[in-house]
Amino acid sequence: MMLIVCDKNPVRAAELVPDQLKFKQVLELCQMLCSIGYSSIYKKIPQGKAIQEWIKRNPAWVKTYGATLYYWCLGRIKMSEKTMSDVFQILVSIPESCDLNDEVQTAIFRYNKNYKGTSYATDTELPIKEAVEEYEKYMEWKNA
Repeated sequence: MMLIVCDKNPVRAAELVPDQLKFKQVLELCQMLCSIGYSSIYKKIPQGKAIQEWIKRNPAWVKTYGATLYYWCLGRIKMSEKTMSDVFQILVSIPESCDLNDEVQTAIFRYNKNYKGTSYATDTELPIKEAVEEYEKYMEWKNA
């Protein structure tokens, strides 16, 4: 499980996720949201505990990021009615009491075990600027 964070602005971060990964990213996000108890539509997963804790601390950012990915997918890929409904229900389960004015300060940098382009251990929480830089390098490697 991974949450690709390529910008501190959640809309921009979602836009920067490579198109071929956007649907996978929204599904992984939904799995993590279910794992932390926002919904029970998908089964809980053991992976990504550090990211799940980060999600709990940054619900407004996550909600906007997820919604941006979801709406991109609606217009560009074929999803079943059930998947569309499930993803929507999971994303709206994120608490409304969150405030997007609370800017995200950090992100969890998680990567594939074959990636050797960083000195950070996977699942490291980094200041947002460093996390963005690391994810930019990681995306270049992944797309090479």
